[in-house]
Amino acid sequence: ANGGSRDLLEALKLKRMGVSRGFPEIEVPLPRGGYHGFYLEMKRTKGSKVSEEQADWLDYLRQQGYYAEIAYGFDEAKEMFTHYLSLVDATD
Repeated sequence: ANGGSRDLLEALKLKRMGVSRGFPEIEVPLPRGGYHGFYLEMKRTKGSKVSEEQADWLDYLRQQGYYAEIAYGFDEAKEMFTHYLSLVDATD
């Protein structure tokens, strides 16, 4: 439910459901390489900016031991996710 524009009623409904402004679009709860999981904020390849809320969430997630990044476009996202999956998990 994260990402995209919302009308007021839909935004209120999502807020009641626990959706938080600025939270990354992609979440993979799979530990790898000492990280608890993978979070990715998606942006267009050109003309996109990270909001203060998005930057705050990414900083917080990193402090909590998650791999949290910003990808500009599909190719960059794919590269980051492939890299993350290649990390060796402590239980492997």
